[in-house]
Amino acid sequence: MDPTVRRTPATVSWQGRDTKIYNYDKPFDSSRVVYLLDTLTATLRFGGQGIAKVARGSPIKKSGHPEVYKRAFAMGILRGDDSYMDVLIEILLRLLQSEPVAPLLPMIGPANSRIQTLSIDLLQTVIARGDMNIEVLESIESVVVAKAFASIHTGRLDLQPKLLHILHSVILASSTIPQARQGKSKADATLAVAALDPSVTGGSAVLDDTAAKKLPTSTLNPLLGQTLIDGISETTNRPILQHWLDFILTTVPQFSQSLQHLSYPLSECICRQLNLALASLGQVASGEATSDSQTTPIMTDAEFVMLLHALERLVLQGLSKGDMSSTDVADEMMPMTAVDKESSGLLGLVSNVFHVDGGSAFPVDSLSARSSAYRCLHDAVQVLYAVWVASDWTPPPDAGPKEDTIALIYSRARQRCRRALERLFRAQSSEVMETLIECWFEGNRLKGETTNAPFELVDLLTSSAQTAVHMICESITMRSTPASEKTRKMAVNPNVTDHVLFLFLEDYLGKLEGPIATQVWGRFISLAKDIAGNVYTYKMQVFPTLRCLTTLAEIVTQTTAADDKKIRKDLQETYGKLVDTCILIAGGSFEQGNWIKIPGVNKEVNGRLTPIPRAPSDSALAEKRLTLTISEENNKAVWGVELIDRIEEYFVSKGIPNFRRFLADTDRIGAISTNLAYYVVAPAMKSRSGAALEVEDIILDIIKEMSKIQAATRAWRAPVQEAFNDTRFFNCTPEVAMKWRPIISALMDADKTVFSDLLSKIASAPSANIFTNREYEMLVKSLNLRRLSFVVLAGGQNKFLTQLPSIQEKLVDVLKSSPAPIVQSEVYLCMRVLLCRLSAHNLASFWPIILTELFRVVEHVFTETPADGTDDLALLLSACKFLDLLL
Repeated sequence: MDPTVRRTPATVSWQGRDTKIYNYDKPFDSSRVVYLLDTLTATLRFGGQGIAKVARGSPIKKSGHPEVYKRAFAMGILRGDDSYMDVLIEILLRLLQSEPVAPLLPMIGPANSRIQTLSIDLLQTVIARGDMNIEVLESIESVVVAKAFASIHTGRLDLQPKLLHILHSVILASSTIPQARQGKSKADATLAVAALDPSVTGGSAVLDDTAAKKLPTSTLNPLLGQTLIDGISETTNRPILQHWLDFILTTVPQFSQSLQHLSYPLSECICRQLNLALASLGQVASGEATSDSQTTPIMTDAEFVMLLHALERLVLQGLSKGDMSSTDVADEMMPMTAVDKESSGLLGLVSNVFHVDGGSAFPVDSLSARSSAYRCLHDAVQVLYAVWVASDWTPPPDAGPKEDTIALIYSRARQRCRRALERLFRAQSSEVMETLIECWFEGNRLKGETTNAPFELVDLLTSSAQTAVHMICESITMRSTPASEKTRKMAVNPNVTDHVLFLFLEDYLGKLEGPIATQVWGRFISLAKDIAGNVYTYKMQVFPTLRCLTTLAEIVTQTTAADDKKIRKDLQETYGKLVDTCILIAGGSFEQGNWIKIPGVNKEVNGRLTPIPRAPSDSALAEKRLTLTISEENNKAVWGVELIDRIEEYFVSKGIPNFRRFLADTDRIGAISTNLAYYVVAPAMKSRSGAALEVEDIILDIIKEMSKIQAATRAWRAPVQEAFNDTRFFNCTPEVAMKWRPIISALMDADKTVFSDLLSKIASAPSANIFTNREYEMLVKSLNLRRLSFVVLAGGQNKFLTQLPSIQEKLVDVLKSSPAPIVQSEVYLCMRVLLCRLSAHNLASFWPIILTELFRVVEHVFTETPADGTDDLALLLSACKFLDLLL
């Protein structure tokens, strides 16, 4: 209160937030102030509770020195009947807020630091020695928070630990006052969290010692949250990061209402810091960062461990005490207890051997998908997953000190990350599992990354593969079961659909070894049975279930468990039902007009118009399927219009090849193959109209796979034979024709009469009907000759050697009957195919008649030159090609 010490109020702004301070305008005897503060601190410590009680009970008005009262009144620190203790606290707060102006900083700056340190010590002693009302404590809290906020942005590391210490004492003292921090529900928490957003708080309000005071029902300083976040995130604060984290972990958990909601923004802040640290460390490890470009210092291993520890504690604290209810959605899912998880299942058939380790440590009605606690848990698990993936780093062979340091940081971070994940998993196992699956889907499926980290973590966190499969099946059940049939509620990750869960389950099952796959068989087959038994309810889950069942069955059937009658029976029944349903789903799309007709094609079809090969950009080849309308009830079908394509691709890659392994009964194989041909193959081959018989490649692949199964011969033979006899068959592209070759070869092997019937059609006598078109008869005969050529070409070397005499007889008969030029052209084409598929000495008997016909064709050219576009010119071209092959 010395009149020679002159201060003027001022306002400084840090990150858009204004704070009121005082500036020293002129030098003063700072050593005297330091001496007085030292003496006063020693006196209070020696006098203890007694002197504090006397100071609080003695009004300054009754002072024997009127000058003291006048000076206090002149400084504006006297209000009514304030006691000596009230004035002392105001003076100390004023000293704490005072800073020298820039010109005086070299002169009194160090002494002012000493004055502020002693002021904090004296305030700490006052708070510890006596009872204080809530208004005084709030005033102290406001000034201390503002000073800590300014110290962060000015780099005052010496004051921050002491400020945190006194702030902890103030908050602790406030909690001991009856109804001081009680009843601080959502309004108080909203004030604290909203203070983190400058757009909400205004950002321009002056947070001084009077304006920052609040009503008795709201005692949380609005600047506290931002101060804590800045204390953690500012890189200049790294040397005292431990002090800030200790303050947070020892102060925030003590208050379930007022300070508890700060755990959510603090968790997000720590997540951001860990992500930035991982990015910075990754640049250094990959050599992308240089000493010039690196502006952010690398986080040390100790700092990594501190942040991971703080993140774990805050998330667990938020899960245990936070207000985690959601008012946005009435039917939000809630977590199941451990007992519920043990006995749950689609039909309650799963025993409690799948009990999740640790269960749920928190109340059932504590978590919802849109609550702050769930978001913090979700973000924390994602960050921990990122740390786990990044820490799987192998130093180069020529590693130096830098690489050794990075390896040490990664190693310690990985160990602490594992412990944090284990504790979070014990607290909320289902939510952590779903978040790991979400990370896997975003990395492996969307970004194309190849890492086994999700599967490693699942194996690490769960006691066995049975537990993991059980948890995934429960999550699938919760999402796929209609809302009217749900008996339990749990937090459901909105980013993880049943489709994503099935994809993860399929990959997870594919990585299991035989004995482990046998152990999880019982749990998964229970889910598959329930879905197969109610396909109308679980229509969109049928195909993913079939894929997972196929993956698991491929492993189980390679073990001795395949000899078990129950396992074999369950596999055959469930697999058969799922396959039949998938066939119906794929086949039903054709009834909905799923195929687009090719516009603008030639409607006049004669079967001999070989199309010009088109570029890949041709619109006719880039044909797309119509969008299938999916009802709101089936909006979980994330594949949409791709579902039918996926089913057809599955039948080619895994479905049909496993028919004989999974379905030992040939009758059952034949029945499924018949359904596949009737609902999928036949409609695809009949639904096209145009100049070319364009069957999709996937349909041809399905027929090819079916042709390898003897029990399925009757199913695919009729549609293939019908397509082969179609006049548009040879209007396809060479690439499509190559796909038909193995199918036609299999058709000839499956039914020997087809080849005989084809030969009989070639040399059939002309029709006696006077209304028959002669030109049409020649066209049909030429097509039959081309079919014969294609059959021989599709077969192997010397495959039709035994039928060569019959072929020779038919070809000679055709040539002797003086056919039309288009028929003779096909004869030469057939001879070229025979030269490619049969040995030369086997064709010796052909040469007399062939050479005679060749001479006749050449002589006819010299006598009469064929016109462009005529059949005679095509005959000459065919003969020349044959001669070229002979030479």
